[in-house]
Amino acid sequence: YRLETNTQMMNTWMQNLTPNMGGDKAKEGVLEKWPLDKPLEGWLEKTPSQEATDAYLVIDSDGVAKHWSETSYYQSYEPGKSRVFDVLYTNRDNRFHASIVCDSTMYYTSLVTTRLGGNVNYASNVQQDRHMTKSGYLFRKNIYEDKWLYYNVPTNYHYVMLRLGRSYLNYAELLLRMNGESSKATVIDYINKTRTTHGGLPALSSSTSLADTWKYYKIERRADLLQENDRYWSLLRWGKEEKLDVIPELDSTPKAISISEDGKSFEIITVPVVAGANARRFTSKRYLLPVPRSETVENSNLTQNPGWE
Repeated sequence: YRLETNTQMMNTWMQNLTPNMGGDKAKEGVLEKWPLDKPLEGWLEKTPSQEATDAYLVIDSDGVAKHWSETSYYQSYEPGKSRVFDVLYTNRDNRFHASIVCDSTMYYTSLVTTRLGGNVNYASNVQQDRHMTKSGYLFRKNIYEDKWLYYNVPTNYHYVMLRLGRSYLNYAELLLRMNGESSKATVIDYINKTRTTHGGLPALSSSTSLADTWKYYKIERRADLLQENDRYWSLLRWGKEEKLDVIPELDSTPKAISISEDGKSFEIITVPVVAGANARRFTSKRYLLPVPRSETVENSNLTQNPGWE
């Protein structure tokens, strides 16, 4: 925990999670249509992908939690007529709006729009590829919105190292790996501790199959531990356990959402502008880090990890 007596906003994650937009950075007409109360003065470095946001399920009209593309809201969606916000972003897992900034939501004290022509769309900024979201989303988690971000403003800041929700999920995974079906009921109880309390989702039934228990466990872990330095290491752990030479999630191009200017149609696209970062390739050598060369020189009994020779 950092105290404001020796911490400024630029010393926290907030500086690199907030975009840079306002004043002479906006293209003509953008801020007249979508005004910001103050300029956004961050140095944005990362944003949620479409895949990350997909982990936050939607409670459908039948009371069942589903991926947004499986809901009745999406099935009855009429492009050009229905508001994308109503189709995609209502009735979501409670953690969605607590963790993610999407089109047509409040951010700090302003209404922000990630759509084409919106006030935080990268193409609305004269510098386009500098400190603006290309995925159509921003992180809200780990940002304090009570004061507008400016680099030298004093602030308290809390970094999460470990919390009870992670412990519940770790225990659930341990039981799944060790005991499988025989521990499934207990595993579901522990998944439900975060799923219902944090997410506001209906509890998983004790009749959920073992395969679906794994499926919903992985979804739950992604949703609950977003921005807590977990996802990459979990993917490595699961891939190693399943003896995968290639981890699909680390070997695919991340996706973004592109919403029309009127907010009534959308498409899922490859993240634009950052082609180099999109070219992700996973090889099995990444399961282990390389042994530092200086160590192998000093100790001839040490061998280099596979793939790093």
